[in-house]
Amino acid sequence: LFRSELKGLKALVEKLESLPENKKCVPEGIDDPQSLLENMKSVLKEHGEDDQILAVSGVPVVSWPKKSPKNKGVGRPKGKISTSSAVKLAANRTTAGARRRRTRCRKCEACLRTECGGCHFCKDMKKFGGPGRMKQSCIMRQCIAPVLPHTAVCLVCGEAGKEDSVEGEEEKFNVMLMECSICNEIIHPGCIKIKESDGLVNDELPNCWECPKCNHAGKTGKQKRGPGFKYASNLPGSLLKEQKPNRDITEVPEAAKRKLELEETPQKKPEDRKS
Repeated sequence: LFRSELKGLKALVEKLESLPENKKCVPEGIDDPQSLLENMKSVLKEHGEDDQILAVSGVPVVSWPKKSPKNKGVGRPKGKISTSSAVKLAANRTTAGARRRRTRCRKCEACLRTECGGCHFCKDMKKFGGPGRMKQSCIMRQCIAPVLPHTAVCLVCGEAGKEDSVEGEEEKFNVMLMECSICNEIIHPGCIKIKESDGLVNDELPNCWECPKCNHAGKTGKQKRGPGFKYASNLPGSLLKEQKPNRDITEVPEAAKRKLELEETPQKKPEDRKS
C-alpha cells in the first residue's frame, strides 16, 4: 500500500472510533463493527512497512463496468446539425442584436427606496414571510433608469464605453455605448458608417436611442422606459410625470349638452298640437 493510502485508512478508522454511539450509523450486514475495526488495524500494521516500488503493479485494480449494448428502436434516423450551421447559430447568439439585460443605476429615487412590504413581490420574499420563489424586487424599487451591464461592448470595435477618458459633450457621445431600442444593437456612435441620418436619443433611458440605421430605414418603435417609471411618476413630489393628453377645459359632456338642448327648445302647448 502507498503511504497516502495508509494515512487515509488510519484517519478513517480513528474517525469511526471517535464517533459517539448515537452517531454511529452502522450499515446493514455488519454484525460486529468493533471487530471489523480491530481487523482493519491489524491489516494496517502488517502493511506499515510496505515497499513503495512494489506497490505499483501497473495493473488497474478498479475498472468501469462494461456497458451492455442497448437495443436501438428501428425508426426514422434523426438528422444531425452540420458544423457550418452550428457555427452560424453560435455566431448569431453572440452578436450585439441580442437584447442585453440592464442593471440598476443605484442612484434614482426608486433604487434608494426601501421595500414597501405590501406588494405581491414583497409578500413572496422570505424576509416578509413568503416562500421566496419569484426572486423579484419590490415594485416600488424597480429602477427608473437601468444602465447597460459592464460586459456590454461595441458591435464594431469590440470595446467598452470610453466617455470617462475624454472631455466635451460631442466627444463623449461619440465614444459612449448606445443601445438601439429597435434592433437592440450596442455600438459607439463614432463607429457608425451610415451618415445619411442622425440617431434619435431617448432622454428617459440612459445609453438608449434609435440608431441612424433604423432611423434611415424608417423603422419606428415604442419609446423605452425603465420598469419603475410608472410607479415613480405616481409618487407625490416626483420629478417624473406621465404625459397625459391635454383636454380642453371648455369641453362639455354629451349628457350635459342634451340637457341644455332640451331646456332651450320651447315646449309646444297642447292647443298648438291640435291645430
